[in-house]
Amino acid sequence: MDLILNNSYKENVIKSLPVELEVLETKILALLNTATEHAKNKTAVELGYLSARLAHDIRSPLAAMEISIDYLTIIHSQHDFNVLIHGIQSVRDIANNVLERYQNTQANTMIQSQMCRDDGNIDRPILLFTTIEMILSQKRYEWGNRPCALHFKSSSEAKFSWIKASPNEIRRLLSNLLNNSYDAIYDKKDGIINLSLSLTDNNVEVDIDDNGCGIPTEKINDILNGLSLKHNGNGLGLSGAKIYIENSGGKLHLVSTLGKGTSIKLIFPKIKDATWFKKEIILNNINTAVVLDDDFSILISWEQRLSKFGLKPKLFSDYYSALEWLMENKRLISTTIFIVDFNLAKAENGLMLLEKIEDNNYRYLITDSAETLYCQQAAEKAGVWLIPKSIAKDISLSFLP
Repeated sequence: MDLILNNSYKENVIKSLPVELEVLETKILALLNTATEHAKNKTAVELGYLSARLAHDIRSPLAAMEISIDYLTIIHSQHDFNVLIHGIQSVRDIANNVLERYQNTQANTMIQSQMCRDDGNIDRPILLFTTIEMILSQKRYEWGNRPCALHFKSSSEAKFSWIKASPNEIRRLLSNLLNNSYDAIYDKKDGIINLSLSLTDNNVEVDIDDNGCGIPTEKINDILNGLSLKHNGNGLGLSGAKIYIENSGGKLHLVSTLGKGTSIKLIFPKIKDATWFKKEIILNNINTAVVLDDDFSILISWEQRLSKFGLKPKLFSDYYSALEWLMENKRLISTTIFIVDFNLAKAENGLMLLEKIEDNNYRYLITDSAETLYCQQAAEKAGVWLIPKSIAKDISLSFLP
C-alpha cells in the first residue's frame, strides 16, 4: 500500500521487497507514466482539433467577404477596398497556418481518421493555386519578423488546372525555392518576390521572380546539377526541384543576373480534369437549390449567387435539418441542386448527406480537403462533384443555351 500511495516504503523499515513486488512496482510506475502521456496526447489532439476547426471557421466568412468585395468593386474602384483586401489576406494567412499545422490531428471521426492516414507522398490530382496560397501564407507567417514584398497572381484558367503530383513534394519544392529567393533579397530594403500562375499549351506554369543578389552566369548549370554556392540565395533545392519536375514530365528553367535577381519557371503537364471535378455549375432543369453549411455568411453568399438565376435556395446550417427536408421532398430531388460543405461542426459531414441521394447529377461537395486521396476516391465512388473551397467563389453558375 505504501508503494501504491507514495513509494514511502523506501524510507520505511522494509529494506527489501520480494521480487514479485519489485516487478509489480515497475509495472505500476510504467502504467502511471503511460496514463500521464495518454492524458497529454489526448489534450494535444483536442487542442489540435479545436485549432483546425477555428481555422476552418475563419476561412468561411473570409470567402463570403471576398465574394461581397467582388460585387462591390463593380460600383466602386478597386482602390477603395485595398485595406479590406489586405486585412482579409492577413487573417487568411493566420487561418492557413493553423490549419496546415494541426490538420493531421483531426481524428474525431472515422472519415477524418482515414484522411489522416494519407501521408501526402502519393501522386494524385492537385491544384497548384491552392498549394501556392497555402505556402505563401506560411512564408508570410514565417518571415513575420523581417517581411518582404510577396505578391501572387493567377490567371482564371490556371486556378482550375490540375497537375498530378505528391502534395508533400510540391510543398517542399516551392518552400525551398521561396526560401532561396528570400535569402537572396534578405539584405535589400526593397526586396520583392513575385509569383505567377498561368496556363500555356496544356502546361501549368509557375514563375518565381526576385530582385536579389543573383547567380553568376557561369555557375547556373553547375547549380542545376547539384552545386551549392556558399553565399545565401543560391543552389539549395534547385537541383532537386529540377529532377522532380523532369521526372513528372515537366521542365525547370532558370535565368539569373548577378546583382539583379533570379527568375525560375516551373512547367508542369496539365492533366485532364478529374471525373469528380467541374469548373462550372450548370443550372438547366433546376427548380430548387439546397445549400448546407454551418457558416451563416456562406449560406447568404450562395443565396445571393443563386437568386440571380431565379432560384430561392433552401438554406440549412445543420445536417439533420437538411436530411429531414430530403426525406420529406423526395419528389423534388431530380430537379434540385445540392451544394454541401464537407466539414460540419458535428460528427456528420456533407458527403454522408449526398450519398443518400440517388439519380441526381447536381450534387456538389465543397471542401478544404479536395486534394486528399480519401475525398477524391469517395467523390468518384459516390458520383458527386468535388469543389475545392479555395476556388468555390470562382466557380461560375450558368444556363446552357
